[in-house]
Amino acid sequence: LVNAKLQQLFPKLFGGGHAYLEMTGEDLLDTGVGLMARPPGKRNASIHLLSGGEKARLALALMLLSPCNLLVLDEPTNHLDIPAKQMLEDALIQYEGAALLVSHDRTFIARVANRIVELRDGELVLYRGDYAYYLEKKEEEAALLRQAEEEEAREAKRAANRAKQKAKAESRRKRPT
Repeated sequence: LVNAKLQQLFPKLFGGGHAYLEMTGEDLLDTGVGLMARPPGKRNASIHLLSGGEKARLALALMLLSPCNLLVLDEPTNHLDIPAKQMLEDALIQYEGAALLVSHDRTFIARVANRIVELRDGELVLYRGDYAYYLEKKEEEAALLRQAEEEEAREAKRAANRAKQKAKAESRRKRPT
């Protein structure tokens, strides 16, 4: 069943070619399984002979074939071409489990994220919305921080003026008339 699904999915990810699972054991007691892949224009190759992008696509194929409820993906769009990236985005949008993504690809995040968790000063800050919501809230937070800093500066200036006025008044009282 997995072999049949892999054979259907592989050409979509690679734009052709094929892949199959191969029993590597000598007998029934040795249950080793190898994965053979043949991207377009290449000979059959085991996984270690594939390029980084080909390995990423293959990992995507295996992810789509494996039922799970949590995905942890670190920079998943690295080494992917545009069609593979779009397929990953579509797969994640349709994915019913939870996915923890670490990515610098803002376009990718905007397409697939529905919650953002930011690591700030050693703590996690949760934003319950998509990337646009996160950016909006960050701007609001920055504006509030600027306002608080400006108010603090105004208050410090007022306190300095009060101290200056008090010192002036003290010096007038101490002057002999």
